[in-house]
Formats: sequence, C-alpha cells, structure tokens
Amino acid sequence: MKKKTISLVLALLMVFSLLPVSAFAANTVQSGKCGDNLTWTLDDAGVLTITGTGEMTGHPWSVYKDSIKSVVIGDGVTSICYDAFSTCSGLENVELPDSLERIGGSAFSHCKALTEIVVPANVKALGEFSFYFCTGLKKAVILGSIEYIDGYTFDQCYALESVSIPKSVKSIWTSAFGACHELKEVYFGGTAWQWAAMSIDDFNDVLDNVTVYCALDYPFTDIADSGYREYISIGQAAGIINGYPDGTYRPNNPVTRAQYVTMLYNMCGKPDASGYEVSFNDTNTISASYMDAVKWGVAMGVINGYGDNTFRPNKDISRAEMAAFSYRLIKLIVGGEPTDELKADCSFKDSASIPNVHREAVNVCANLGIIQGFSDGNFRPNSTANRGQAATILVRVAASLGSDE
Repeated sequence: MKKKTISLVLALLMVFSLLPVSAFAANTVQSGKCGDNLTWTLDDAGVLTITGTGEMTGHPWSVYKDSIKSVVIGDGVTSICYDAFSTCSGLENVELPDSLERIGGSAFSHCKALTEIVVPANVKALGEFSFYFCTGLKKAVILGSIEYIDGYTFDQCYALESVSIPKSVKSIWTSAFGACHELKEVYFGGTAWQWAAMSIDDFNDVLDNVTVYCALDYPFTDIADSGYREYISIGQAAGIINGYPDGTYRPNNPVTRAQYVTMLYNMCGKPDASGYEVSFNDTNTISASYMDAVKWGVAMGVINGYGDNTFRPNKDISRAEMAAFSYRLIKLIVGGEPTDELKADCSFKDSASIPNVHREAVNVCANLGIIQGFSDGNFRPNSTANRGQAATILVRVAASLGSDE
C-alpha cells in the first residue's frame, strides 16, 4: 500500500510539473491607469492590485466593484482618492502601504464585508466618511499621525468593537463614531490626561461608555491593546520581564527557551550562578546575557537539554515546554510532589497531543489556574508561546507560590 501511495504522489508531482503556471495563477480580468504613475489590475479571484508611485487620481474599477474581494495597494502609493472603493460590498481585505499619506473622504464607505482595517503610520489625513456604514467592521487601528478624526469617519459602523487612536489626535469631529453602539474599547496612544483634554464634538455619545486604555499609562508603549497588558505591567514592576530599548515589549513576539528561563531566573531574584557550569554541545550558542540563567536553571533542575545533549537556546519555546519549566520551578520552591487531584487530567480537547514528558506539568499548571486553553477548548501544546503569554504565566506562577493554599 505504501509503494502505491508513493507512486501516486510521484505521478501527481510529475503532472503538476507539466502544467503551465497559468493553471495556478489568477488571470487578469481588467487593468488600466489610476494616476500619473499608478496602474491597477483586477484578477478573476477578485484581487484588485494597485502599483506605482504617487497619488491616486481616479477609480476606474468602480464598474467592477461587485467583483472586488481584496485590495492590495503597493508601496509607493501616497494617497487614496475620494470614493475610491465606496460600495464595494464584497470587499473583505485591504492591505495599505507604509508610503500612504492620505485617505480621501468616503474611500471605503459602505464596504459592508470589511471586518478590520489598519491605517498606516504615515497617514496624516483621514477624510470624512472614510469608513461610513462599514457595518461589518469590528476593529480599526489608526497608526497614523493625524490630528483629528474627521466627521462621520466611522459613523454607522454598527459592529465596531475596538479602535486604536494615536496620541497625535487632539479632536474627534461630529459623529465620527455615531451609532457605533458595540464600541467597548478605545486604545489611546497618549496619557489619560491627554484623553481627558480631547475635544469631542456632538453625536459621539458612545465614547462616554467605553473603556479607554491609555498607552502611556503602561510601562511599554505597545501593550495598551494587548489582552496581556495587566500581567505584562505587573511583571515589569516586579522585575521579572524587560522590554526593548525603544520602549516596546512586543507581546506577540515568540519567546525562546533561553529567554524564558531568564524570566524565571529574574523572578527568583537572579541568584548567584558563578559556581555553576553547563556542558551542552551547543553551549557556545548561548548568549552571555542568558548564560547565568541557563547555568542556574540546569543546576536547579528547572531546565533540561535534549537527547543529543543540546539545549537549543534560540529555539522558540512551546506552550508545553513553558508549562514544564514553570512546573519544575514550583516543585523546587515548594519542595514536594503535587496531590493526585492536581495531577488529574486537565480535560483540554487536544490533551492527547500533549507530549508525555510534559503531561504532568500541563495538568498541574492547568489545575492551579496558571495556564489556560483557548476559547475552542484546546491547549495547543506544541504551538509557540509569545511574550505576552510568558508574562502572564510568570505572574500566575509567582501568585501561586505566594498564596497560602
């Protein structure tokens, strides 16, 4: 059976190798110019691509608007003209370039299938009615340096739940968020004082009832809209975690094995590791900034290497490994074995995929409330852990060790 399967795969590969590229590539349906130095193409998959440099001066694709599913604007384009993609009711995805400086009025109005938009950092002007009546829009992130949010920008965006506003904004004009009744969270790049001083015009009553997270009220500039922000703040205050020189924490970045053991080491007060040594085959790949933590981790039994006697310090740590490192530290400090109740199966839907070597650690950490699964009931043990998750686990570990239970 195996031979037949391999033969079939090889046959298919040979057939695919003989097919022309056009058999896989989307075909251009329409094309033309939309600026002095801009061209556009619309393919049969509904992808509208705009390339070139300079300003957009027209939207000749409007006669095909019902076919447009995705818009990709290439780097070099500096502006989007008035009404550019208005009433493209099937538009689901928009990619805007860093070169963009201006988005014209009503540019994306009535794009009812659009669920998320990110306005790039160099945008200085966002025209009125830009996203008017985008009834499916749930999240808007404005990274630009605009000074005001123009009138009716997000008016009638009934599904809008969260919006990120840069600290450069000083005023919000008439009905910019009119009828955005689902809006619950605003992430503001300035201070609470700056938000309090914000000039907000009429028909923006929904802003009276939202939770406003001010970036500069947190220790890092990029965590206000992170679900891990409170844990990151506590971790930073406790000296467990550190950010980057530019003031960011980068909560969605992955964590390496060396970085996580260093966080555990910091949590324990950075004990003297001068008397410890490590003899991994890849010791020379361990950064000097992590070496003391790795030495301590090995000596305390918090971390182990692999069967080939490597530590792989720069390998992204998995969620299961993060639980294992944490569990070993808990056992070290508590000085005993957990109860059978704590070792009981954690009942994640994908618990069968938890490596046996990490199963007890995951079960105990889950039953202690240190780790949690996702909304779908899975733990995803082999997925890479990010910096936000790491901060959360570390703070929970510290809390569990500090409790009387």
